[in-house]
Amino acid sequence: MKYIYILFFILCSLPVLGAPVTPEAALTRLCRQNFSRGQCQVKTHRYRISEIMTDSYGNNTVYIFDSEDGFVVAPADDALPAVLGYGDGEMYDAAGNLPIGFCEWLQYISGRISDIAARGNAVTYSPSVGEAIAPLCTTIWGQGEPFNLECPEYDGEKCLSGCVATAMAQVMKYHNSPHQGNGELTYRAGKIGKDIYTDFSQYSLDWENMLDDYSTSSATGQQRQAVAHLLRGVGGSVRMNYFPTASGADVNDATQALLKYWDYSDDIRYMRRGWFTLHDWSRLLYDALKNYGPILYGGFSMSSAHAFVCDGYDGEGLFHFNWGWDGNADGYFAIDFLNPVVKDEPWKTGYNNSQSALLNIHPRSPENPGTPTYAVWLDSYYVIPATGYGDASSHILHPGDSFKMTGQCDNYGPFEIPVGSKFATVFRSVYDGTAVPSNIVELKSDFRIYSSFDSEMKIVPDGLSDGLYSLENDFYIDSSGWGHGILMPGSTRYCALVENNGSDIRFIESIFSAKIEDADFPDQLDLNSSIVFYATICNSISRNIERPVRIELIQDGIVKGWSQWVDAALEPEGTMDLQLRVDNWTWKNESAPHAGDYLLCLSMRNTYGDIWIPMGHGKKVIVLDSAAIDDVKDEGNSCDAIYDLHGRKMTDDINSLDPGVYIKVNEATVSKIILPFK
Repeated sequence: MKYIYILFFILCSLPVLGAPVTPEAALTRLCRQNFSRGQCQVKTHRYRISEIMTDSYGNNTVYIFDSEDGFVVAPADDALPAVLGYGDGEMYDAAGNLPIGFCEWLQYISGRISDIAARGNAVTYSPSVGEAIAPLCTTIWGQGEPFNLECPEYDGEKCLSGCVATAMAQVMKYHNSPHQGNGELTYRAGKIGKDIYTDFSQYSLDWENMLDDYSTSSATGQQRQAVAHLLRGVGGSVRMNYFPTASGADVNDATQALLKYWDYSDDIRYMRRGWFTLHDWSRLLYDALKNYGPILYGGFSMSSAHAFVCDGYDGEGLFHFNWGWDGNADGYFAIDFLNPVVKDEPWKTGYNNSQSALLNIHPRSPENPGTPTYAVWLDSYYVIPATGYGDASSHILHPGDSFKMTGQCDNYGPFEIPVGSKFATVFRSVYDGTAVPSNIVELKSDFRIYSSFDSEMKIVPDGLSDGLYSLENDFYIDSSGWGHGILMPGSTRYCALVENNGSDIRFIESIFSAKIEDADFPDQLDLNSSIVFYATICNSISRNIERPVRIELIQDGIVKGWSQWVDAALEPEGTMDLQLRVDNWTWKNESAPHAGDYLLCLSMRNTYGDIWIPMGHGKKVIVLDSAAIDDVKDEGNSCDAIYDLHGRKMTDDINSLDPGVYIKVNEATVSKIILPFK
């Protein structure tokens, strides 16, 4: 029978390799692309070059253009989008300074562009994750007067309120909550050598008298005192290390402060950019903005902590930031590029762990206290023994054998994992998602925030059904079950291949596969008819994926049939629309009957261990075999011939056939043969 396989690939995001551009050329790019986001539209004669960022070699990386209409940030290389950021206000304060957070974003972006230019990296862009969300915060607050009027003094000078306090206070002002705090706290502010005591229960917050803009001199004493009181209370709750030139605190301390002292909901989540792909990170931010309000955002600096507010989205990939610098340089900005992929060094994925966010911030209410989210960061883990790169041995283990699984679990909060919770190694079916916990350890004490946990030695469990499983470390919490581990995209993963009725197990290092984003698979298919499968697959890591894919039919954890494989190539965080036509199938047992119930999976071949890993859970399908007796009657010249239900001629010796259903032809007589299973 003729085999026909057709595969169409459409890349939704293609790599772009570029070259340096002058400031004039960068501005021309803006005009050519008819940039008209927000309230500003680029017209060359209105804009002047204001700042030029350079790398350590003196190469231009970023251009900042300024005008009466606002400002635009553009790259000095045409491999990147024409616009990196823009705003319709002033960039500089009265002293001619740029906001600290804005400066660090510029340095961060400059480093990205320098790396791209030096290494010739491919760059792709994350598509839009939703419709535009106008800036949610109306406040344009800062850190000096009147915001620091109640902050402590040092050598006769008022300390700044601090960027974490200013950002957190603006988020709270958006909600106008609470009216009064809870509890008390004393800590040591090391820079000024003073103990700071705050009784939050005595903090009555006068939201109505807080102005959006204090840049004019029209604010009354009561209005100035209202915002100063808020900033001092918030600063005390995040353990602000006060100083006249720079006051600092950890963004994650704001999580605990909002929960403990200001009565905010348990829905709050602390997340880091490095735990997610750019697209997934953008989606997290967008959903939080849409459903809960402004986000307290931190990052861009590798050496110090700075915080600001993310409170809007332009619908085209840029997020709105309020830098907490009296409105200066507020605007829409790229939070990141995809991790640049270094040619010949695909394991180098850039730097972005410095970014973090407090999501889902909103006040607690009696009817909706919120649902805690427990997030445990799982570092790359390693299994010994396992089949990996260059291994000739398959390392077959059996139930009861020991193996080692190294890797640290860190609790970044915002909640402690309570005593009595269970830590386990989970075998999760890659076909249907069924989880089988093993090596369960009960926590004898609370797993505190910022603490680590590990349990290395494991026992191969008994009773696993045949099949392919992903191997995961996870926590079970009584209120919410399993599923609290976060493993960074592209981290080392392992699969467990269970065979021979659960008696043989191989651990195999698994290379990250693409994932199914959308699919149109039938509820049933006929083995004797051509069929086209449609799917959109995506690469959510920052490296190229180039591997074969195929359709698989699974029964009882065993791949019984499969299509011919075809090569697939996805760019970093790229997306591909796929149409796969199959006219014939290959079977593990060609002579057995093939009609029945299956799980249908679209799978990608793993580099190690000669296994195929589904790109999503399988879909239940009914497989029909419509081969008719007329199909073999056409070969009427055959005598005493035996055919399978596909019409393929088998051996004439009936005793050598496997159990199944067959068709026997003797001249003009056709009969059915059933060989029962023994």
